[in-house]
Amino acid sequence: MKILPYSCQLNGGRRLYGWPSEWPSSPKEGHFFIQDGEWLLEDNEREPIEGVVAILISVSEVEMVEFLPQVPVNQSAE
Repeated sequence: MKILPYSCQLNGGRRLYGWPSEWPSSPKEGHFFIQDGEWLLEDNEREPIEGVVAILISVSEVEMVEFLPQVPVNQSAE
């Protein structure tokens, strides 16, 4: 199975793009471990998160997960 990058829509509307290394087995508990995370802006442009290798996010902070096509940096998915 090919692993695609995904976006976590966080509580409050921010979207985090990255590569899943680990994800929760339950929708009610656990964490997402996202490598090479970047913020997704409203126009789907990606903004790198400087100085961070990976991000651990509690499942309680995530409203929705979007599986995305792999898109080169500075190119919008359409």
